[in-house]
Amino acid sequence: MLAIVLVCAAFAQAPARPVPIIPADEVASRKALAIAESAPRFAAILQFFTDYPSSRGVPMMIVRGYAAAGRVTSVKALELAQEIAKRVARASPMARSEAVNTIAAQLLLRNFASEAEPYARAATRELNEEDFVARARAGYQRKTVPFYVEEA
Repeated sequence: MLAIVLVCAAFAQAPARPVPIIPADEVASRKALAIAESAPRFAAILQFFTDYPSSRGVPMMIVRGYAAAGRVTSVKALELAQEIAKRVARASPMARSEAVNTIAAQLLLRNFASEAEPYARAATRELNEEDFVARARAGYQRKTVPFYVEEA
């Protein structure tokens, strides 16, 4: 009887730790980036855009997608940009703005300014302050970090 009381007391003293819940989009991005071979990793990254077009991880995955594509010619850079834009077309306006802004930045990094311009213009058309603040707030809440509208 004393052993049962001691075991119960031990469980009562140690509160259960909450199990962190990893969002599905984060699991998918980790899985895609863990693939060693470049062609399957590239395909998994493209699939990520189809499955999670509004994910906060889209900009980072665009950067990784261009890296996984290897040496990019202007034709290939534009094809990749079009493919990603097509896959994120059903995302929220703010997510689309972030995505096409990142595409424009990736094209500029590769000295494809004329190809980047339409994406930069599209990013500004989609940009909305209220949506930006709401998206930033959601990201902070998911991380359980204080959010301040003034800073956003």
